[in-house]
Amino acid sequence: MDHVSRELSSEDLEILQDLAKMVESELVAVAISEVQTSLIQELGELERIVMIDSLTRLWNRLGIDTLLHREWEFAIRKKSTLAIVMIDFDNFKPINDTYGHLVGDEVLQGCSRLILSSLRSSDVVGRWGGDEFMVILPGADEEEATIILKRIQEVITKNPVITSSGAIQISVSIGGVIGTPSEQRETVEYWVGKADDELMKAKRSGKGRFQLAKQSILVGAKVVA
Repeated sequence: MDHVSRELSSEDLEILQDLAKMVESELVAVAISEVQTSLIQELGELERIVMIDSLTRLWNRLGIDTLLHREWEFAIRKKSTLAIVMIDFDNFKPINDTYGHLVGDEVLQGCSRLILSSLRSSDVVGRWGGDEFMVILPGADEEEATIILKRIQEVITKNPVITSSGAIQISVSIGGVIGTPSEQRETVEYWVGKADDELMKAKRSGKGRFQLAKQSILVGAKVVA
């Protein structure tokens, strides 16, 4: 830094590039949802470990459920929208039966990374159980949520997971519900049940589909490999 204009040496440029990367990293960190940030700050190291899935390194059932209730309360206070999304693998059992559970674990790990790559930094994802994942989209409107669900399906459909037994093609079914939570209306448990209902509709209608319910509105789509 100087008050007089001058040429930058290669070393100066390298320092500026490093600084830019640091700033970019900080901006990404700031974009993490307020709810996630507050929970992380409150938890001690051992408490965080209890809320993390050891296989995928995502939030586990306890962690994602804790965040879901906090995001729900936050949305009520701010009168903002919220989407709850359930993701389930199509025909995951045959993968375990054919290749073994270790390869099945590799598939879950690979798909976890693909799901993460499809989300906004403020979104939340966790392993709900087995091969089922929950995604929370704070502040998303119907158009944004639809774009994210399509992106998740496309990135998984177009990127076979590389495992110790070779590349394995995966598809997922997705069900979700979106709206503005209210203390006078349904509970968070009702919304989770509704998202599960939409997931079941998607699975019954075929592989690689999603269903997103918003009150009486229903949006559906299929991604083709």
